[in-house]
Amino acid sequence: MIAWRAAAAGAAALVGQYLPSPDTSARFGDLTGNLPATLWWIAIGWLIGGFAEEMIFRGFVLNRLEALLPQGVRGSVTAVILQAILFGAVHVYNRGLFGLLILGVVGAVLGTFYLVFRRNLWPVILAHGLGNTLGFVVRYFDPG
Repeated sequence: MIAWRAAAAGAAALVGQYLPSPDTSARFGDLTGNLPATLWWIAIGWLIGGFAEEMIFRGFVLNRLEALLPQGVRGSVTAVILQAILFGAVHVYNRGLFGLLILGVVGAVLGTFYLVFRRNLWPVILAHGLGNTLGFVVRYFDPG
């Protein structure tokens, strides 16, 4: 989770120099001081972000891409990059190009960790879920 959040923060700092950060207050603005809403979004973050997205992007897409590409490190690296682009692309609807780039980096980190952990989804599910939880807890305590 630390590597994921660090990669996201670093990418956001770099991309933020060229693109404006999207305003997500319309979607998450009601979380400040609102425990029921925060707990709801944490649950959604674990079910959809932590579990479903990891099953789809790392457990399915990454493995299918690797099966289509040449075997070896090149094929694996290409598969990680392609699934990361797809991961970023599905977040364009609420985060725009900024989100595509930031979450593409996050997808690459998670894809790499999936391979490093010998295709074990649990470490990346836990990292993703905890990362989402941290984001919602920060929103709960800080409106900015």
